[in-house]
Amino acid sequence: MFRIVYDPGAKRELSYFGVTYSIGDELQRWQEQLAAEAEAGIDTGSLDMTDVLDELINRGATILGEKAEVSSWQLSWERFKEAPLPQKLQALWVVVRRRCPPWELRMAIEGFYLLGAIPYDVVTWYAVDRIKRQVKFLKFELGEQLDSGNH
Repeated sequence: MFRIVYDPGAKRELSYFGVTYSIGDELQRWQEQLAAEAEAGIDTGSLDMTDVLDELINRGATILGEKAEVSSWQLSWERFKEAPLPQKLQALWVVVRRRCPPWELRMAIEGFYLLGAIPYDVVTWYAVDRIKRQVKFLKFELGEQLDSGNH
């Protein structure tokens, strides 16, 4: 299982949500699910942040008459160029063996019942590092309140 680590701000947000809204156990299971998906190289419950950024960039670039694209592979390539030799070899192993980028930024949204009654989306941003075999959660925040039938 990939190790789960936290940005200090994300750890505070996670603790606050867990205690204030009584969803600590559910949030823990969700993080474990996201880490397991990252380890397996599947993304059933999350979005590649570069896809989200690409969409935002393209919307802005359309106004300027330009086309800009970004991908996890491009971001991994930039990081690869800066990496020391041992990390480059590990990154190549991930690419060949897993057929996925060694580093990714992802976003996931999941519905929870806050205080056991109020349906809300919780949004998280996290970084997958297949070299270090870890998922680092960067931010948690409340999304939109859901209709009772949507959760």
